[in-house]
Amino acid sequence: MFNVEIEEAHTCKYLGVYLDDQLNWKHHIDYIYEKLVKFTGIFYRLRSKISSEWLTNIYYYFAYAHLLYGIEMYPNTTCVKLLIYTVFKKNM
Repeated sequence: MFNVEIEEAHTCKYLGVYLDDQLNWKHHIDYIYEKLVKFTGIFYRLRSKISSEWLTNIYYYFAYAHLLYGIEMYPNTTCVKLLIYTVFKKNM
């Protein structure tokens, strides 16, 4: 229309969700996983200092929200990536 060439991108972040050109959500799941891995050290250090009730509240406040955001797309992802989330959640 205006003779502007649009560059092809393999991933794009839209409303906090990474979309890729194959719609397999790999980049988004890796992004969320890296974000949540940071919390494991924090939870590990806090487990002996605060009650389990407070630890559960902190988990739901910080980590659980990241897992729920965009949950509608997770059924379309591979079983291996979902297994990573399951293992991560059990370790929390």
